[in-house]
Amino acid sequence: MPDAVTRLTPGVRLKPRSLRSPPSPQRERANRGYALRMKRLRTFLERLPGGHRPPTGPLTTTETTDAEELRQETLAKDNERIEREQEEASDRRDREV
Repeated sequence: MPDAVTRLTPGVRLKPRSLRSPPSPQRERANRGYALRMKRLRTFLERLPGGHRPPTGPLTTTETTDAEELRQETLAKDNERIEREQEEASDRRDREV
């Protein structure tokens, strides 16, 4: 039986499943162990907060409008903060001189 790491050369075909020898008991145990670990991992991931990721794709008209409004609000707040920080910095420089 070829090793799991062995690479097949081009043109070499495996036997159909019906003609292969049955898997060894060790391999069957390993497969069951793998399935159990994957089941536990999947259960863990499903219980994490956040739920499923929504599908990606183009935004709807309302989503685009909401995003643009939020962008404009954020831009205005950022500009106000920048102006305020510049005024505070100039006030500090004036006091130091």
